[in-house]
Amino acid sequence: MKTAAIIPTRFASTRMLGKVLMDLCGHPMIWWVWKHTIQVREFDEVYIAADDERVQRVCEKFGAKVIMTGTDCGCLIDRLFQVSKIVEADYYISINGDEPLLEPEVMKAVLPDHVEMDKPVVRGLAREFTNPAEVIDPGNMKMVIGKGGYCLYHSRSPIPYPYTTTQFSYKKYVGVELFNKKALEFYVSTEPTELEKIEDIGALRFLEYGIPIHYDMVNSCSLSVDTPKDLAYIRGALIKKIEEETGHGTVYRTIFIMDIRKIAGADCHRQPIRIYHRVSAYLMEEQFYHFQYNAGFHLRCLPLSLNDSILSD
Repeated sequence: MKTAAIIPTRFASTRMLGKVLMDLCGHPMIWWVWKHTIQVREFDEVYIAADDERVQRVCEKFGAKVIMTGTDCGCLIDRLFQVSKIVEADYYISINGDEPLLEPEVMKAVLPDHVEMDKPVVRGLAREFTNPAEVIDPGNMKMVIGKGGYCLYHSRSPIPYPYTTTQFSYKKYVGVELFNKKALEFYVSTEPTELEKIEDIGALRFLEYGIPIHYDMVNSCSLSVDTPKDLAYIRGALIKKIEEETGHGTVYRTIFIMDIRKIAGADCHRQPIRIYHRVSAYLMEEQFYHFQYNAGFHLRCLPLSLNDSILSD
């Protein structure tokens, strides 16, 4: 069984422009997703599907394999289909590029036990909601899963409706999906269906045409980044993870101190305003969008190690 993991990215995100390049603890968001994806030994190949040269340039700089796809792709399935015309595989696994907390052990749970080539195969992952506020957020896709793990319906509304009881858990889509070539070919050769257009959920096209989607339940803290609040939450989670791994957050602080020393230069010693302007100019030059937010985050990190930073004596 040959598998190809694809991380689709869309620079012109409607919610947060260029979010995959936003800084998270010294690395662009897409780096964290790629780093976790390449740790899955069951994935034979890993590619980032980009639609913008800025994303391509950043990803190739940290060593990722990048395939350029068109800017006219309507959804991630269209992007995967373009990749499938270049990369041969039995299964194509889509990993959301805006979910940097996706764990490698969670990703591989989507893989089936055997290869099916004679019919469309679509699989995904789901988890239980832990925050009631997420349930009513239309940005989070909900689903009803029946016997055997097969999806009955997808919706942006909370489903099922608690008419007689509240003793159940809502199921949330996790950003890992698997398709075989037949499933991708089917999707791009058919017109959007009525429910798909109403909900704006591509998976409904498969369900409306009678193609089953199997979901495995997983334990995951993953969250897609759609708002600055999401970004702040994930940044905090990554900081906590790094500090737990290193004992005192040393790696986290060193990343920023080294970066700023390199960017600002020795003549910025104890001159925070000059440092700010140089870091901001660097981020603009490197095309990290929302640079003021990110630069502010860099500067707020400096006092964490005053005894070793360019602000100290």
